[in-house]
Amino acid sequence: MWIFASHSLYPALLHQRELVHLTALFDQRLVGFVAKLSAYLPMWVVAFTIFSRADEWGTPVEEKRLHWADVERKMLRADRARARTQRRRFRRD
Repeated sequence: MWIFASHSLYPALLHQRELVHLTALFDQRLVGFVAKLSAYLPMWVVAFTIFSRADEWGTPVEEKRLHWADVERKMLRADRARARTQRRRFRRD
């Protein structure tokens, strides 16, 4: 928005003295470009690093550690199996 605006978005800055011979509009566009560059450049560097090292980080499924969600899922399955077994025993009696 700052880069493509045709007029200064901050009217208070229009009456300000030019510093280093920059107009308010050019200053606004320069700041918009620097803000965009400083925000997107680190993201591109991180994305490139992650994708370039993806082969090195890959581990087979058998070697991966369990996460709490996996453990919890197995415990719930065991509880359901135990409940089913108890219901069957109760029906037989």
